[in-house]
Amino acid sequence: MTATLLLPLTKGQWNILRKEENITDTILGGIRHCLKEPIDQLRAQQQKLKAEYYISDEVQELLGLQYHSSHSKIIDARKKVPTVFRGIYPQKRIEYIYPKSIVNEIVQENELKEAVTTISDNIDAYEYVLRSLEINFHNSDLFTCLEWKKFVHRVLRNNSESIETKHYTIFRYAKCTGIIIDFLAEKEIYEMTSNHINLTLFNENIPFLYQKIFYSFINSIYNKLIEKNKKKLFKLERIINPYEKEVIPKDKSIYDYEDYKSLFSFATNLPLHKRKAIEDVKKQMNQTVLTKNGSGKIKRQRTFNYDSSWLYVLIHLNNAWRHKDVIRFPKIDLNDLSVSNINLDWLEQNDLSYEDARRIIHQVMRKDLRTTKTNATNHFFCSKDVTLSLATAAVICELRRAATTPLLVYGCQQYAATE
Repeated sequence: MTATLLLPLTKGQWNILRKEENITDTILGGIRHCLKEPIDQLRAQQQKLKAEYYISDEVQELLGLQYHSSHSKIIDARKKVPTVFRGIYPQKRIEYIYPKSIVNEIVQENELKEAVTTISDNIDAYEYVLRSLEINFHNSDLFTCLEWKKFVHRVLRNNSESIETKHYTIFRYAKCTGIIIDFLAEKEIYEMTSNHINLTLFNENIPFLYQKIFYSFINSIYNKLIEKNKKKLFKLERIINPYEKEVIPKDKSIYDYEDYKSLFSFATNLPLHKRKAIEDVKKQMNQTVLTKNGSGKIKRQRTFNYDSSWLYVLIHLNNAWRHKDVIRFPKIDLNDLSVSNINLDWLEQNDLSYEDARRIIHQVMRKDLRTTKTNATNHFFCSKDVTLSLATAAVICELRRAATTPLLVYGCQQYAATE
């Protein structure tokens, strides 16, 4: 069997691999021969890579993403595809491969987060995550372990986040618990030096939010630690305080009048954005439509979630909402409209009446909207000048949602609409 069939590679890929691996060959009887040993080694390397890495299509399928994943852990862990790996998928254009261990971990976390949202009690949810991640206190009688449990339970008991965001906090404290358990493997915290604590809990490999949690914990129990070890206790002021670290302030400047006026005029350009949004949604709803490129090869049409982007901007024009609140924009009941069985073809040729647009806006205003951060009542506003554009964008998003995906698709993430 030839080397190109064993690996298997296209002629172009094989020529690149020969140069990369310095594969020498000999021509005998008009046939090019290679040593068997290096080819077998490359074959083994190829199979090892296949066992350990996913391609982007597999990542998208596992995580339910429409395009390349934007998850920071995946981006950090991905690697440029080695030429030998291309032989596994010779007809696919692959740029990166992704470690299965990282992707599978994220899949597990997503499944856990889904389960956590069904558990009403935060402490029960936290304990469930610990069990699922197999995070166990080896010596739960340690003073520091007991105080850590009290600290976490107190924080979670007083947490008032909405059900959509509380799992982030619960997971954060579960991951911190795993770090604390490793940290206490040999001795109690009051037996450690400030230098050891800083190097272990406040180094650059520990996420900044985790460091804040650890500092709050140490600060909250410091008086108790004094009672445990009066003579040799570390000095609290020598512990790195993440709250005092210099943070580059976010740009909170506002648009000047002319810039905002220009943005407003562009975002509310109904004919332009309605046409582009409908064209894009039709591609999403008919992904079996294939086109030929210049070389005659078949490829899928690209889509850009234009409808979601348009609605996202329009909501921001009148509402100072956080990103997580915008992407939870509620579903629209199209039965309220005067046009029966409205669809994209009708909307392509016609505009909504102002009365129908107001019906949609009033639907949203009547919803019991809640902020994701504090679960407080959220208020929706829409000025007269934005009404037609925002209602139209919402209708297009709803028509696409009913046929394909959740209401708002932002970047690589899909978000289920609220009722």
